[in-house]
Formats: sequence, structure tokens, C-alpha cells
Amino acid sequence: MDFLRPINSDQRGFTLLEVLAALSVLALGMVILLQTDALNTNRTLHASRLMEATLLAQEKMDEVFSRGEEVTGAGTTQGTENIFSWTRTVATSQYPGVSEVMLSIDWSEGSRKRSYSVIAFLPE
Repeated sequence: MDFLRPINSDQRGFTLLEVLAALSVLALGMVILLQTDALNTNRTLHASRLMEATLLAQEKMDEVFSRGEEVTGAGTTQGTENIFSWTRTVATSQYPGVSEVMLSIDWSEGSRKRSYSVIAFLPE
């Protein structure tokens, strides 16, 4: 039975305290990595939603510019698509012969409200 023989001074190993300290450092590192991963997931979701909002804004502005004179009168149009709600306002601008088109895309990410806005000018 080897475990009953006396320990010589030239035998080396880790003490329980050293093992516990190493495990504590490892656990702390894992917690930090997991929190960083959760933060990256949230940022990826935000970037994805912002890209979708940008594409929706482009689509709605393309509708305005393809119809031209149909939307030159002042007024507001609203709608929803998936998780997004949008508001498009056409108003006369300070420049003669030009209408101002304002488009706002709104959505929620958890408890936060997000918004993406675009302003363009349309010749009358």
C-alpha cells in the first residue's frame, strides 16, 4: 500500500489550497467569458434588427420616389411590418418646388424602444 508510506521531502504535488485557488481563477474566467458572450449576442441581435429597419426604410422610400407625384401632397402614412412600425410624413419644405419626406421606423428590443429615421427631399 503506497498511500501509507511516509512522504519524502523531494516528493512534490499540489496542496488542496492551491487546487482551490486555481479552480476559483478558472471559474471567474468562465463567468467573464459567459457574460461577454451574452453581450455579443445582444449586440448581434441589435445589428440584425437595425439592418432590417434600414432595408424597410429603403423599401418605403423607394415607394415614395417610384410614385413621385402621388405623394407630393402633405400627409402622414403609417403601417406595420413584422416587429416594425413605420411612419412616413410628406410635407412642403422650405425650398420651393421640393417636398420633404420623413420616415421613421420603430421597434422594441426587450424593454428598449429603438428608432431609425431618414429624411429625403422629393422634387414636385
